[in-house]
Amino acid sequence: MNDITWIILGVLTALTVIATKLVIPYIKSKTSAEDWAVLVAKTKQVSSWITTAIKAAEIFFAGTGLGGEKNLYVLDFVKSLCEKYNITFDAETVKAEIEEVGQDLGLWEAKKTEE
Repeated sequence: MNDITWIILGVLTALTVIATKLVIPYIKSKTSAEDWAVLVAKTKQVSSWITTAIKAAEIFFAGTGLGGEKNLYVLDFVKSLCEKYNITFDAETVKAEIEEVGQDLGLWEAKKTEE
């Protein structure tokens, strides 16, 4: 009976080591990959909202010198959708994306700094 106890303890120890070294990291990696996929999907969604809002602002606010109104419209549009879908809204990040999308769409020239 004494011999069986040591065998059982050895097997349990081996199973514990296997679970700690292999199974738990595998489960953690799957969770983080899923979280990463959700983050990427949300980022793509917000980018598409920004593109749509910029195009709409160009139509709604036709004319020159209305950049402030257009920017405010886009920010408000994106902020309302982020709140609706429980996505964290960061105004500075959205402003940077607005600038990038505006340049990509050819709506304004990139500001060049002279060295």
